[in-house]
Amino acid sequence: MGFLNPFFLLAVAAVAVPLFLHLFHRQETERLAFPALRYLKRTEKEHARRIRLRQLVLLLLRLAALIFVVVAGARAFLTGPTSAHPPTALAIVLDNSGSTGAVLGDERVLDRLRQAALESIADATDRDRVWVLRAADPDDVAPPGSPEEARARVLATEPSAGSADLDAALARADALVQSSDLDAREIHLLSDLQSTSFGLEPAALSAPVRVLRPDWDPPVNRAVGTVLVGGGLPPITGQRTEVSAELLGPPDAGADSVAVRLILDGRVAGATVAPVGASVVFPIAPLDPGAVEGHVEIDPDALAADDRRYFSFTAAPPPRIEVRGAASAFLASALDVLVEGGRARLDSPGEVVVAVDGEGLEGRRPGVTHLVVPSGDGARLAALNRRLGEAGVPWRYGPDDVGGERPVTSTGLPLESEPLVRERFRLEPQGAPLGVLATVGGEPWVVTGEDESGRWLLFGSALDPAATDLVVGPDLLPLLEWMVGRWSRAATASVPVEVGRSLSLPPSATAVADPTGRVVPLEAGRAVTREAGLYTVLAGDSTVARVAANVPAGESLLDPLPAAALQRHLGPGAELVTDRGAWGGAIFAQRQGPEIWWPLLLAALVCLVLESWVAGSAAGAPRAPRAPASAAR
Repeated sequence: MGFLNPFFLLAVAAVAVPLFLHLFHRQETERLAFPALRYLKRTEKEHARRIRLRQLVLLLLRLAALIFVVVAGARAFLTGPTSAHPPTALAIVLDNSGSTGAVLGDERVLDRLRQAALESIADATDRDRVWVLRAADPDDVAPPGSPEEARARVLATEPSAGSADLDAALARADALVQSSDLDAREIHLLSDLQSTSFGLEPAALSAPVRVLRPDWDPPVNRAVGTVLVGGGLPPITGQRTEVSAELLGPPDAGADSVAVRLILDGRVAGATVAPVGASVVFPIAPLDPGAVEGHVEIDPDALAADDRRYFSFTAAPPPRIEVRGAASAFLASALDVLVEGGRARLDSPGEVVVAVDGEGLEGRRPGVTHLVVPSGDGARLAALNRRLGEAGVPWRYGPDDVGGERPVTSTGLPLESEPLVRERFRLEPQGAPLGVLATVGGEPWVVTGEDESGRWLLFGSALDPAATDLVVGPDLLPLLEWMVGRWSRAATASVPVEVGRSLSLPPSATAVADPTGRVVPLEAGRAVTREAGLYTVLAGDSTVARVAANVPAGESLLDPLPAAALQRHLGPGAELVTDRGAWGGAIFAQRQGPEIWWPLLLAALVCLVLESWVAGSAAGAPRAPRAPASAAR
């Protein structure tokens, strides 16, 4: 029940009037016992009992009449699942991430979520404003529309191969309903509520949220995890390499075995059976120069989207390295080891230029990476900074400020240890400090970037034992091999991305072909992946790169966020509905049914009629014998 005029309920204080009269306005008569009339006491007591009962009935009827009138004046109305609701700004957050493609019996998780969304829309009217936000498509435009338009949008929603940031989707929904001029606002969250879909910080929402919790247990899911080709480095032509893949699954599925296959250029290049949780390694025979594409797959299960992981790489001759300037003995020795192992060759012009103190930066050109290493001589910083400025590299070197030994914190380098740095030049960005791969004391130590003239990678210290023990530890040779292989021209297409992320595009790119072959011109220089598979980066009619896009690893973890943690995350204003059948009654909280003033006034009239009848019957009833006046005195 609700009230359209709740302030009128204050008039219920009028019930104090009959209560006061009943309790305090009684006529008291002094009575004296008269011996000759004691036989009348019993009759008088019985008559007094009937009077008190009649007075109590009259009091209740008068109170009821007053209460009915007050409630009618407050314009009471009934509420319920079928009641109407005031015009409402409704935002439906529909989760269509990769995990909602999981099959439950003969339907997908998304099919169940869509049914709930259609139930929300079925209760909407043309006076409502409805948004349908697809949680896995943050760039998708969600215009406000009528219930029919919202219904069509729900039915057109299909599972994405990407992940959903439910916190961001809820914040967006909250902003949309708050921008509405309608007084009633509501958000409906329809999701499998994966733990990986929520952030660590609690959501801050203004509008009330209704959440339908899944009434099903997540299916057992197995997936292909990280796939590495050559340990993360592009294969060298004429040399053997390998493809390794992780097999993911629930902890209790470790004893289960799954069939695993390696597909290269459309043919099966390897197959085996391995337990869940293992890492499978497929050896690959020496390759000819050229691009190689493929994927690792397992047999499909309830969630087929993560049962295949794509990769693409280019087998090429060892990258050419050109050294400009006087390299330290340790750097020269490490480069010699790479050359002797067939992982690189010293030649000019190089695909990777080791630019000591910035020498050789004047020869920057597309497809070439410059590894800039300071010599450690502070007197040469001015020349180094001049070369950086002339080459258009937006970084400068400042004086040494490390202040003792500090460890390297890697954010993008393949370091197994934390080498210490004793001498370091400050790397000062000439703009936004993007592309930081490692820091020392919170300050950039290794940075990278790219423009139309090529790529660069800058070290903050000399590669010398006096500056850092990186050169005497186990990391220098793998790090140089990674840099030479990762940043050579042949490696540009070997770095996969997660679906939903933007591709890293060279300046020459003009369009991108998605896995279905559809060519999409670039807009604002970015291309967002929408589905798993291989994307072709085009420059006119030429293929610049082939990039693999895969389902995010978090989509393989199907366990939902526990109810208590979800309530804490969404706040007390969120209502969690666990019974699927109760969803229709939980939504549109501000429902308004028909007003019931006329039954209330009719009930008040009945009370007044009964009150008059009871009072009249009291007046006509025979009185008990009264004692003489002398007895009353």
